[in-house]
Amino acid sequence: GGTSFSNPVVIMVQKERVGLDEEYKWLANNYPGYSLIRRRHVSRSSKHYDIVRIKTKQGQLKDIYFDSTRYWGKN
Repeated sequence: GGTSFSNPVVIMVQKERVGLDEEYKWLANNYPGYSLIRRRHVSRSSKHYDIVRIKTKQGQLKDIYFDSTRYWGKN
């Protein structure tokens, strides 16, 4: 997952701070040693997404898509 808007990583939490923490945990588990390049938020078709660009330990750039609809803007 996480490769596109149609195949995002879905984080099942209700609070934004917890959601962001879970996104970073997912990245650390799936791409150990990654470097964060940038993150951005996109609204599309009444859903919310975080798109995180990383550089893998091997030097490859990747955009990872997270569906943040459940927790976007919720404290």
